[in-house]
Amino acid sequence: MDTTYNKATSSAIEQKQHGYLKLWYFSGKMFATTVLIIFPTLVLLSQFAFEEMRLFFIKGLENGSLTIQYINSNIYIYYIIIYFQYSVFLITLLVFPPFPAPHSTEKYFRIRGFENAVIEYEFVKKVLLVTLVLLISILVFTILLPFIHSYFPSPLNRLLDPSILSAPRTGEETLPLHIIYYLRFYLFIIVVGAFLKILFAIGKPEFRLYYAMGCFRIIQRKENEVEKMKYMIRGLNSYNKYLKRSTNLQINDLTKIYSKISSATQRERESIIESISKSLEGGNKNTLEPVKYLLTMSKTTEEEFLTEQPFRQKIKETYTLLIPLFTIIVTLITAYIGRH
Repeated sequence: MDTTYNKATSSAIEQKQHGYLKLWYFSGKMFATTVLIIFPTLVLLSQFAFEEMRLFFIKGLENGSLTIQYINSNIYIYYIIIYFQYSVFLITLLVFPPFPAPHSTEKYFRIRGFENAVIEYEFVKKVLLVTLVLLISILVFTILLPFIHSYFPSPLNRLLDPSILSAPRTGEETLPLHIIYYLRFYLFIIVVGAFLKILFAIGKPEFRLYYAMGCFRIIQRKENEVEKMKYMIRGLNSYNKYLKRSTNLQINDLTKIYSKISSATQRERESIIESISKSLEGGNKNTLEPVKYLLTMSKTTEEEFLTEQPFRQKIKETYTLLIPLFTIIVTLITAYIGRH
């Protein structure tokens, strides 16, 4: 009877976990792709459509082919575009970054799947890096544009003259310049959404611990040795950052440990990775368990193995977060100045 009860309980738990996985399917890479790529792209396209509609109405009123009554009867298209864009802004900037806020970090990883959480985080980081570089490039161009547009050959210098943005919008000649600013806003939405997502993730020290667990779980299904080493390094680096946040100490010179593991035989390497993985999985009760195991691989003493984080390294880590923040602030300032 006990056996039957245990099987029934186990089956119920598996069904519940399966339901969670189905429920959280869109919280992985697919959800991030939808929110950070597809939705902003649709906003960009809808803005182009809105601009074409505006020009169509203006021309129609000028040549008498359209009436005010006709425009008023089709004004609902304008509201559809506006409400859609507001919905995307709400999801990208307010819903997606803290999602799923109600859950603890541990529960978040478990019901989503450790691997999915790692894949999403790495994907968001790549999206942030690419879009940040593009946004900085366009931002620098738009800031310098008032000073350099006169040096462009005709008719490019007229099409890219920023002064036409403050003039009455009555012609198609403003559209090329608008496209540049639309792209800047498009990239701005993605950068802010991705940046906030990363901030909400790393804001909790436990994220680094469970991220490390996820990396070692990914290793278990990888066949390529290079891929295994890549995720092992990511996992140990993440665990080391967890130690910094939790104890203000870090493992000294992880590079030597990486070298020792990579130079070991395949069987030894698999055994080491498995042991590290087990020590991490037991980290729920003792988060210093991986330190004890890694110490056995190091030739240093206990006093030398864990050291305080250098001040220069703290500055470097802060600097990497300040770059996107500074870019966001400058974009907002330039957008405000451009409107006034």
